[in-house]
Amino acid sequence: TERTVIASDWRFTGGFILGCALLNTASLSFVGPNTDSLCMLRMWMFHLFFVIALSPLLVKTWRMMKLVGGNSLQRVKISHRKAFLMTLPLVFAQVIILFIFSFVDPSSAKEEITMTGGNVEQRIVCAHGTNARFIVEMIFEGGIVLAGCILAFKTRNLQGDFGEATQLILAMYNIAVVASIVVIVTNVMTTGQASKRILIAVGILWGSVFSSCAFVIPRLLQVRDDREANGRADESGNGRRGRPKSNVR
Repeated sequence: TERTVIASDWRFTGGFILGCALLNTASLSFVGPNTDSLCMLRMWMFHLFFVIALSPLLVKTWRMMKLVGGNSLQRVKISHRKAFLMTLPLVFAQVIILFIFSFVDPSSAKEEITMTGGNVEQRIVCAHGTNARFIVEMIFEGGIVLAGCILAFKTRNLQGDFGEATQLILAMYNIAVVASIVVIVTNVMTTGQASKRILIAVGILWGSVFSSCAFVIPRLLQVRDDREANGRADESGNGRRGRPKSNVR
Protein backbone atom coordinates (compact mmCIF):
# COMPACT_ATOMS: atom_id res chain seq x y z
CA THR A 1 0.00 0.00 0.00
CA GLU A 2 3.01 2.35 0.18
CA ARG A 3 3.30 4.78 -2.70
CA THR A 4 7.03 4.13 -3.02
CA VAL A 5 6.49 0.39 -3.40
CA ILE A 6 3.57 0.76 -5.81
CA ALA A 7 5.56 3.14 -8.02
CA SER A 8 8.40 0.59 -8.24
CA ASP A 9 6.15 -1.98 -9.93
CA TRP A 10 6.47 -4.47 -7.09
CA ARG A 11 4.75 -7.32 -8.97
CA PHE A 12 7.65 -7.77 -11.36
CA THR A 13 10.20 -7.19 -8.62
CA GLY A 14 8.46 -9.98 -6.73
CA GLY A 15 8.62 -12.14 -9.85
CA PHE A 16 12.37 -11.55 -10.03
CA ILE A 17 12.83 -12.50 -6.38
CA LEU A 18 10.70 -15.61 -6.88
CA GLY A 19 12.84 -16.55 -9.88
CA CYS A 20 15.97 -16.11 -7.77
CA ALA A 21 14.49 -18.41 -5.13
CA LEU A 22 13.75 -21.03 -7.78
CA LEU A 23 17.27 -20.62 -9.17
CA ASN A 24 18.70 -21.50 -5.76
CA THR A 25 16.66 -24.70 -5.73
CA ALA A 26 18.69 -25.79 -8.76
CA SER A 27 21.60 -26.28 -6.36
CA LEU A 28 19.62 -29.04 -4.64
CA SER A 29 19.78 -31.08 -7.83
CA PHE A 30 23.56 -31.31 -7.37
CA VAL A 31 23.00 -33.73 -4.50
CA GLY A 32 23.13 -37.35 -5.53
CA PRO A 33 24.99 -39.61 -7.95
CA ASN A 34 25.60 -38.69 -11.59
CA THR A 35 22.83 -40.51 -13.41
CA ASP A 36 21.32 -39.73 -16.81
CA SER A 37 18.09 -38.43 -15.27
CA LEU A 38 19.85 -36.21 -12.70
CA CYS A 39 22.25 -34.85 -15.30
CA MET A 40 19.31 -33.84 -17.47
CA LEU A 41 17.45 -32.35 -14.51
CA ARG A 42 20.44 -30.20 -13.56
CA MET A 43 20.70 -28.83 -17.09
CA TRP A 44 17.02 -27.90 -17.22
CA MET A 45 16.67 -26.42 -13.74
CA PHE A 46 19.59 -24.01 -13.83
CA HIS A 47 19.11 -22.55 -17.31
CA LEU A 48 15.32 -22.40 -17.18
CA PHE A 49 15.16 -20.75 -13.76
CA PHE A 50 17.85 -18.28 -14.79
CA VAL A 51 15.64 -16.95 -17.57
CA ILE A 52 12.53 -17.07 -15.37
CA ALA A 53 14.34 -14.83 -12.88
CA LEU A 54 15.58 -12.24 -15.37
CA SER A 55 12.61 -11.94 -17.74
CA PRO A 56 10.32 -10.08 -15.24
CA LEU A 57 13.18 -7.70 -14.48
CA LEU A 58 13.67 -6.78 -18.14
CA VAL A 59 9.95 -6.29 -18.78
CA LYS A 60 9.57 -4.23 -15.62
CA THR A 61 12.32 -1.85 -16.69
CA TRP A 62 11.04 -1.66 -20.27
CA ARG A 63 7.54 -0.76 -19.07
CA MET A 64 8.87 1.94 -16.76
CA MET A 65 10.82 3.38 -19.67
CA LYS A 66 7.72 3.46 -21.89
CA LEU A 67 5.33 4.81 -19.25
CA VAL A 68 7.54 7.43 -17.62
CA GLY A 69 10.37 8.10 -20.03
CA GLY A 70 8.41 8.27 -23.26
CA ASN A 71 6.64 11.17 -24.96
CA SER A 72 4.59 12.97 -22.31
CA LEU A 73 2.08 14.17 -24.97
CA GLN A 74 1.15 10.63 -25.92
CA ARG A 75 -0.74 8.49 -23.46
CA VAL A 76 0.71 5.01 -23.09
CA LYS A 77 -1.07 2.17 -21.32
CA ILE A 78 0.57 -1.17 -20.65
CA SER A 79 -1.52 -3.46 -18.46
CA HIS A 80 -0.10 -5.99 -16.02
CA ARG A 81 -1.47 -8.79 -18.18
CA LYS A 82 0.23 -7.47 -21.32
CA ALA A 83 3.51 -6.99 -19.47
CA PHE A 84 3.30 -10.50 -18.06
CA LEU A 85 2.74 -11.96 -21.52
CA MET A 86 5.90 -10.19 -22.67
CA THR A 87 7.95 -12.26 -20.23
CA LEU A 88 6.88 -15.52 -21.87
CA PRO A 89 8.86 -15.36 -25.18
CA LEU A 90 12.22 -15.51 -23.38
CA VAL A 91 11.05 -18.45 -21.28
CA PHE A 92 9.67 -20.24 -24.35
CA ALA A 93 12.93 -19.62 -26.24
CA GLN A 94 14.90 -21.19 -23.39
CA VAL A 95 12.53 -24.17 -23.30
CA ILE A 96 13.01 -24.69 -27.04
CA ILE A 97 16.82 -24.54 -26.68
CA LEU A 98 16.81 -27.02 -23.82
CA PHE A 99 14.32 -29.27 -25.61
CA ILE A 100 16.46 -29.41 -28.75
CA PHE A 101 19.66 -30.22 -26.87
CA SER A 102 17.84 -32.81 -24.77
CA PHE A 103 17.65 -34.89 -27.96
CA VAL A 104 20.60 -33.63 -30.02
CA ASP A 105 23.27 -33.43 -27.31
CA PRO A 106 21.82 -34.35 -23.91
CA SER A 107 23.64 -34.10 -20.61
CA SER A 108 24.26 -37.68 -19.55
CA ALA A 109 26.42 -39.71 -17.20
CA LYS A 110 29.73 -40.59 -18.84
CA GLU A 111 32.80 -42.44 -17.66
CA GLU A 112 36.00 -40.45 -17.29
CA ILE A 113 39.38 -42.06 -16.63
CA THR A 114 42.33 -39.94 -15.57
CA MET A 115 45.91 -40.92 -14.83
CA THR A 116 48.06 -38.93 -12.40
CA GLY A 117 51.46 -40.44 -11.96
CA GLY A 118 50.89 -44.10 -11.32
CA ASN A 119 47.32 -43.68 -10.08
CA VAL A 120 44.30 -44.32 -12.27
CA GLU A 121 41.00 -42.69 -11.33
CA GLN A 122 37.62 -43.60 -12.74
CA ARG A 123 34.80 -41.08 -12.43
CA ILE A 124 31.20 -40.85 -13.58
CA VAL A 125 30.52 -37.26 -14.64
CA CYS A 126 27.71 -35.32 -16.30
CA ALA A 127 28.89 -34.19 -19.73
CA HIS A 128 27.82 -33.31 -23.26
CA GLY A 129 29.22 -34.73 -26.45
CA THR A 130 30.09 -31.27 -27.84
CA ASN A 131 30.39 -27.65 -26.70
CA ALA A 132 27.42 -26.55 -28.82
CA ARG A 133 24.97 -26.22 -25.91
CA PHE A 134 27.50 -24.27 -23.84
CA ILE A 135 28.09 -21.79 -26.68
CA VAL A 136 24.38 -21.35 -27.44
CA GLU A 137 23.49 -20.77 -23.79
CA MET A 138 26.32 -18.30 -23.31
CA ILE A 139 25.10 -16.28 -26.30
CA PHE A 140 21.45 -16.42 -25.27
CA GLU A 141 21.84 -15.76 -21.56
CA GLY A 142 24.66 -13.28 -22.09
CA GLY A 143 22.38 -11.41 -24.49
CA ILE A 144 19.71 -11.20 -21.79
CA VAL A 145 22.17 -9.64 -19.34
CA LEU A 146 23.37 -7.22 -22.03
CA ALA A 147 19.79 -6.24 -22.84
CA GLY A 148 19.22 -5.48 -19.16
CA CYS A 149 22.26 -3.18 -19.10
CA ILE A 150 21.01 -1.36 -22.20
CA LEU A 151 17.56 -0.86 -20.68
CA ALA A 152 19.15 0.42 -17.49
CA PHE A 153 21.18 2.93 -19.50
CA LYS A 154 18.07 4.18 -21.29
CA THR A 155 16.23 4.71 -17.99
CA ARG A 156 19.12 6.51 -16.32
CA ASN A 157 17.33 9.91 -16.45
CA LEU A 158 14.04 8.78 -14.93
CA GLN A 159 12.94 10.11 -11.57
CA GLY A 160 14.09 8.14 -8.55
CA ASP A 161 10.51 7.23 -7.63
CA PHE A 162 10.14 5.33 -10.90
CA GLY A 163 13.46 4.64 -12.54
CA GLU A 164 15.70 1.96 -11.05
CA ALA A 165 18.65 2.27 -13.37
CA THR A 166 21.21 2.09 -10.56
CA GLN A 167 19.63 -1.01 -9.08
CA LEU A 168 19.38 -2.73 -12.44
CA ILE A 169 22.99 -1.91 -13.32
CA LEU A 170 24.14 -3.25 -9.95
CA ALA A 171 22.09 -6.42 -10.40
CA MET A 172 23.23 -7.05 -13.97
CA TYR A 173 26.85 -6.16 -13.18
CA ASN A 174 26.80 -8.49 -10.20
CA ILE A 175 25.25 -11.32 -12.23
CA ALA A 176 27.69 -10.81 -15.10
CA VAL A 177 30.78 -10.73 -12.85
CA VAL A 178 29.74 -13.71 -10.73
CA ALA A 179 28.74 -15.74 -13.79
CA SER A 180 32.01 -14.94 -15.55
CA ILE A 181 34.08 -15.96 -12.52
CA VAL A 182 32.14 -19.21 -12.09
CA VAL A 183 32.38 -20.11 -15.80
CA ILE A 184 36.12 -19.38 -16.01
CA VAL A 185 37.06 -21.11 -12.76
CA THR A 186 34.93 -24.21 -13.37
CA ASN A 187 36.45 -24.63 -16.82
CA VAL A 188 39.99 -24.24 -15.47
CA MET A 189 39.60 -26.44 -12.40
CA THR A 190 40.99 -29.95 -12.74
CA THR A 191 39.32 -31.34 -9.63
CA GLY A 192 36.13 -33.38 -9.63
CA GLN A 193 32.65 -32.09 -10.34
CA ALA A 194 31.82 -31.91 -6.62
CA SER A 195 34.10 -28.88 -6.13
CA LYS A 196 32.69 -27.24 -9.25
CA ARG A 197 29.14 -27.73 -8.04
CA ILE A 198 29.95 -26.13 -4.69
CA LEU A 199 31.37 -23.12 -6.52
CA ILE A 200 28.29 -22.90 -8.75
CA ALA A 201 25.96 -23.12 -5.74
CA VAL A 202 27.85 -20.34 -3.94
CA GLY A 203 27.80 -18.20 -7.09
CA ILE A 204 24.03 -18.66 -7.49
CA LEU A 205 23.43 -17.75 -3.85
CA TRP A 206 25.63 -14.66 -3.95
CA GLY A 207 24.34 -13.39 -7.29
CA SER A 208 20.65 -13.87 -6.47
CA VAL A 209 20.75 -12.51 -2.91
CA PHE A 210 22.83 -9.42 -3.76
CA SER A 211 20.74 -8.60 -6.83
CA SER A 212 17.49 -9.00 -4.92
CA CYS A 213 18.74 -6.78 -2.11
CA ALA A 214 19.73 -4.12 -4.65
CA PHE A 215 16.03 -3.70 -5.48
CA VAL A 216 14.36 -4.39 -2.15
CA ILE A 217 16.52 -2.60 0.43
CA PRO A 218 16.49 0.91 -1.18
CA ARG A 219 12.69 0.82 -1.42
CA LEU A 220 12.28 -0.32 2.17
CA LEU A 221 14.62 2.41 3.37
CA GLN A 222 12.68 4.97 1.34
CA VAL A 223 9.41 3.77 2.89
CA ARG A 224 10.93 4.16 6.36
CA ASP A 225 12.15 7.67 5.59
CA ASP A 226 8.75 8.67 4.17
CA ARG A 227 6.97 7.39 7.27
CA GLU A 228 9.34 9.27 9.55
CA ALA A 229 8.87 12.45 7.52
CA ASN A 230 5.08 12.08 7.63
CA GLY A 231 5.24 11.42 11.37
CA ARG A 232 7.25 14.59 11.98
CA ALA A 233 4.83 16.57 9.81
CA ASP A 234 1.84 15.24 11.77
CA GLU A 235 3.49 16.06 15.09
CA SER A 236 4.30 19.54 13.89
CA GLY A 237 0.72 20.06 12.69
CA ASN A 238 -0.78 18.80 15.94
CA GLY A 239 1.53 21.08 17.89
CA ARG A 240 0.37 24.14 15.98
CA ARG A 241 -3.29 23.23 16.34
CA GLY A 242 -2.97 22.53 20.07
CA ARG A 243 -1.12 25.76 20.92
CA PRO A 244 -3.29 28.03 23.20
CA LYS A 245 -4.20 31.49 21.94
CA SER A 246 -2.63 34.44 23.65
CA ASN A 247 -4.85 36.91 25.59
CA VAL A 248 -2.48 39.80 25.07
CA ARG A 249 -3.89 42.48 22.76
